[in-house]
Amino acid sequence: MTRSENQRQAVSIGVCGHLWLNAEERVQVHATAFEALLNWCDQNGTPEKVELLSGLAPGSDLVLTAAVMEFCQAHKISCELRVQMISDVGHLIEKWLQRATELGHGPTDDAQRAVRERMAYWLGRARSVSVISDQQSELISPFQALAAHLAQNSQLLVAVQRPQHPGGPGGTAEIVQWRHQPELIPAALRNQQPPRHAPQSIIINPDSGEVTSVGG
Repeated sequence: MTRSENQRQAVSIGVCGHLWLNAEERVQVHATAFEALLNWCDQNGTPEKVELLSGLAPGSDLVLTAAVMEFCQAHKISCELRVQMISDVGHLIEKWLQRATELGHGPTDDAQRAVRERMAYWLGRARSVSVISDQQSELISPFQALAAHLAQNSQLLVAVQRPQHPGGPGGTAEIVQWRHQPELIPAALRNQQPPRHAPQSIIINPDSGEVTSVGG
């Protein structure tokens, strides 16, 4: 199917997922996301432009951001990256290292350096960058503020989620839930206007590579 036969003018794509992915999972998630986007375009039309929404945290965010940007480049789709971070890069790295330690992993100095370089690269490519913690009061979690932003403002959500992962406030499971049950979003974080399009989600299980599509 050519772009002229089935084309959409613009699509907003949000990405989210777990902080920790091992090397094999990162490769698998990147390839799976690329293929899932191709299938989505076959079914829904290839957009002329993509607005990519990312929290740019280490782990899934970085992998999916790269996958979407590379997909757009390969298919000659204009793509603008808009980053909303929960905190500065240093704090995000600390959170990533803390999660790695909890799971029994210890990223090497080279791995940490590579993550910092990838974050710096995408920040340099971004059309806009904002830090949510600078905008919210202490009564609102920046994780949940980002979750509400991704749940409500992306037409297509690409998420990395382990089915048995317990989740937490502002985590991937809550983003997916809020996306398809917006009445659960706290009133202070809820958009005043309903979305113009029915929400669609692509959920990738990093353990198996299985893809689940929701909505549409």
